[in-house]
Amino acid sequence: MKYSVSVVLREKINDKNFLAVKRPYNDEEHPGMWGLPAISFKPPETPETAVKRLGLEKLGCLIEPYSFLGAFYQERPSYKLILFLYEAYVKEGHPDVRKGKKGTIYIDQIWTENYEILFPIARKGSACCQLFLYHLGMLKEEELLTKLTKEDLK
Repeated sequence: MKYSVSVVLREKINDKNFLAVKRPYNDEEHPGMWGLPAISFKPPETPETAVKRLGLEKLGCLIEPYSFLGAFYQERPSYKLILFLYEAYVKEGHPDVRKGKKGTIYIDQIWTENYEILFPIARKGSACCQLFLYHLGMLKEEELLTKLTKEDLK
């Protein structure tokens, strides 16, 4: 079982813009696609603590979770995933994917209020983007992909 947490990062609480990040082209899952920042964690670390670590390790800034948006279970070809999704804001500093230190090192970032940027990766099975778009009412429950094949991830 793999546990991950993802964030809809905003500069301030309730901003319209959120941070989208681009996955590297050599990524095993969703190469070159825009999505939400995420990080794996292992209990007993809490999802909220993992959100804060995500800010430091992947974005080089302090972020603070302020709203839990939901959880999602998904079966992938080589593991089972439980993902937690939070909204967070930038507490200190400025996010910069070039400061990423561990795990997936994102290659680009953009502040946007265009949720459409997340549809391509959601349709390929991104758990966090599916859950966020579902939360916004932009995906229906029957559209959620809960069991993925290797082909889904490319």
